[in-house]
Amino acid sequence: MRVSALLPAGSFVVNDPAPAGGVVGGEWACKSGLSGAPGRAQSGLNSSGLGLFGSGDRFPGPDLEAPASPNGVEYGIVSSGYVAGSGNAGIRSTGLIDHGVIFTLGTQAGCLFSSGNLSAVSFQYGTALVEPRLVGTEGGGSTAAVPLPAAAWLLGSGLLAIGSVRRKRITPRPAP
Repeated sequence: MRVSALLPAGSFVVNDPAPAGGVVGGEWACKSGLSGAPGRAQSGLNSSGLGLFGSGDRFPGPDLEAPASPNGVEYGIVSSGYVAGSGNAGIRSTGLIDHGVIFTLGTQAGCLFSSGNLSAVSFQYGTALVEPRLVGTEGGGSTAAVPLPAAAWLLGSGLLAIGSVRRKRITPRPAP
């Protein structure tokens, strides 16, 4: 059961007025019994629809930006380094969430997650299933450890730096 989707302290809306009471539920959906989701996911939370979520899967709250069904980038979460007004025209003209959203779920059908049964957590970026996603690894118990986009970039940059240093070390030196 979808109870609420709220902006926590420290979160704010970019490119749009803040919603009353921080309620962003009308832009977010939750669904169990998914079919065609990445990694054969059975349940998910989403703001862009991805062809998997519809208006009947939304959290309570007003529709803050058309369409009435999750479909597109509206009220998606941007990285902490996002600069308001940057990006393409579609990004500059829609409400986006900087920081995070707190989702409260009940125990009734429609959107079931079991805290003891979470695994293979992934974060899909963009508005289509063919766009990038980060897949978490089991961190023990019911926790999945997934790097933030900036951390993933730093990790990739660090690996590239290590690769270039190693390449320099194995390059033969000319004889004197």
